[in-house]
Amino acid sequence: MIKRDYTLEVCCGSIEDVITAVEAGADRIELCSALDAGGLTASYGTTKTALEIASGKTKIVNIIRPREGGFVYTNAEYQVAFNDAKTMLELGADGIVFGFLDENSDIDFAKTQEFVNLAGDKETCFHRAFDEVRDWREAIDQLVELGVDRILTSAQRSSVLNGLDTLKEMQEYANGRIQIMAGAGVAPEKIDEIIEISGVENIHGTFSKKVYVENKLRGELNNAASQNDLYSYKVVDKDLLSKID
Repeated sequence: MIKRDYTLEVCCGSIEDVITAVEAGADRIELCSALDAGGLTASYGTTKTALEIASGKTKIVNIIRPREGGFVYTNAEYQVAFNDAKTMLELGADGIVFGFLDENSDIDFAKTQEFVNLAGDKETCFHRAFDEVRDWREAIDQLVELGVDRILTSAQRSSVLNGLDTLKEMQEYANGRIQIMAGAGVAPEKIDEIIEISGVENIHGTFSKKVYVENKLRGELNNAASQNDLYSYKVVDKDLLSKID
């Protein structure tokens, strides 16, 4: 295991990503599916296999997100999320990652509290739904009150690199009450700068590249199945991870 003075979390969208991240010495893996959609709940099979691969080496926390497109959910969608979270925790996941907002872009107190209670002594992280809240200071106070362990944020920017001053303010406002983790737009060569300016001790990144599936008939078929986006997907780039100290 690589010894760092910060915690490196790698977002993994497949079992091959998990293998890459574990071999690179990631401290923690955020396990999901559909990286292109911002990360959705991983399957039972993916989670079980990931836990077997990472056992004794790397922590696994599961993102619980039943669909893309915002963070306000119907009762049925929330029930799916709750059942998924319960299943992943029972499988042995080290924690769950989630984010619930109400129609006013405030923290959904009831749903968040229920997830914290469900997690028990496992880790809890409120994901980048946090970047959509109206008042981040109030949101930090609420998440502290609810007992959430960690917040993933881009400092309410498309890339955290564009919001380092705000990230520093968030870190200072949290004042050790809750962990602030920097994510979105993180490149290996920028990690030291992010930490130096903001003071955060948790870094999150996908460190991904696009790969293309070989198909001899690709381009010859005149149908939807031959579209380029059906033959490409994101993977964690082992070369990028190798550049991280």
